[in-house]
Amino acid sequence: MVELLGTPESRRDLSFSLNNVGRVAELRGDLGEAADCFQESLGVARELVELLGTPESRRDLSVSLNNVGRVAELRGDLGEAADCFQESLGARRELVELLGTPESRRDLSIALDNVGSMARRCGDLGEAADCFQESLGVARELVELLGTPESRRDLSIALDNVGRVAELRGDLGEAADCFQESLGVARELVELLGTPESRRDLSVSLDNVGRVAELRGDLGEAADCFQESLGARRELVELLGTPESRRDLSISLNNVGSMAELRGDLGEAADCFQESLGARRELVELLGTPESRRDLSFSLNNVGRVAELRGDLGEAADCFQESLGVARELVELLGTPESRRDLSISLNNVGRVAQWRGDLGEAADCFQESLEVARELVELLGTPESRRDLSVSLNNVGRVAELRGDLGEAADCFQESLEVARALADERGTLQALKDLLTVLAHRSRIADKAGDTAVAGQLTDEARRLDAVVTGGS
Repeated sequence: MVELLGTPESRRDLSFSLNNVGRVAELRGDLGEAADCFQESLGVARELVELLGTPESRRDLSVSLNNVGRVAELRGDLGEAADCFQESLGARRELVELLGTPESRRDLSIALDNVGSMARRCGDLGEAADCFQESLGVARELVELLGTPESRRDLSIALDNVGRVAELRGDLGEAADCFQESLGVARELVELLGTPESRRDLSVSLDNVGRVAELRGDLGEAADCFQESLGARRELVELLGTPESRRDLSISLNNVGSMAELRGDLGEAADCFQESLGARRELVELLGTPESRRDLSFSLNNVGRVAELRGDLGEAADCFQESLGVARELVELLGTPESRRDLSISLNNVGRVAQWRGDLGEAADCFQESLEVARELVELLGTPESRRDLSVSLNNVGRVAELRGDLGEAADCFQESLEVARALADERGTLQALKDLLTVLAHRSRIADKAGDTAVAGQLTDEARRLDAVVTGGS
């Protein structure tokens, strides 16, 4: 029809059809075809804005920008994704000013979520929080105005976004409140609709609530949430079999496996982690995206950690080395704070196994490189997570120094780690933060005792004893 007529209407229809084909390609994991379709649609949309300049044509342009940006993000091109999302946000703010309709305000909320998600991935939690809070405000207004299932789902998503940033900032109270409210909405929508989308949304909310419960030390609630989520996701894989549903299943398997590991059930943990690893190897073969490769690295770390706990250092080393290779590739490709933190974790894993094997040289090299990354991320982010990572890296470097007999370096590392751990325990007060502090107190006390500083060693031991009573009671 475009060849025959060439009218604006026929060209808009072409753009719409390209978006449909691209969306299906995206869901199937064919990001190359999806990108081609969305880019062609974007070109048509830009031409129609130039020709018509109508609100409809400008909205179509914003939709195409979001599509192109989303695929760019999946491919790891965060710069292109951010540019597309920012341009779409600008267009949608103008349309809200011009129209003020519920549709235009919902479009604005979606654009804010996209920009906020990119900011979060790049470590700018301030911008992310601002975007998500504004989006949440719009979503609440639309629920009041419309009360439709769509508007309530948007509210649930907005709550999840705000809760996630609160979690990253260490505000577990706000995070829990947001996730619980979102879970309530998600349960209502499953009752009302029962669609695959609503059931997936429920599983996401369950994961969020479970994760915060785990961080707070409530392992019972966490396990219940993760098991319910796993059941929902097995059903969705049976029903859909899409890459998204299979990735979701792998996430739930990792969550359930982590709970089993914390209980000391290494058999169940290994089974969950191995099943997740198998799914992720298949998705790397199918997709090859940065996201799928990061997922593979994560699963390798899980399998390696259980092997390490079981004493199989050969399997652990193989898993950790493969994970480290993937992590290095992703830092080269992306360079995001997330990818650099993943590298730091992989380095710690490889270094720890080297330490177990008695190769203190390799261990020291890995831990030092990890420490450098951790310091950079604290400078860049300053989040509780980044500071805890710094404390862990300092402990690792200090432990190797101790094994080498360099008590001065060990004392310096443990002392700096102790200061970080004390600050986090005061700020957060979570069971995990208290356990971290207890660990560092033991390290620092031991070094003081070895150095002959019995007064300091005694003070630290007394502090650790008092804290242990608190931790034991909290457990």
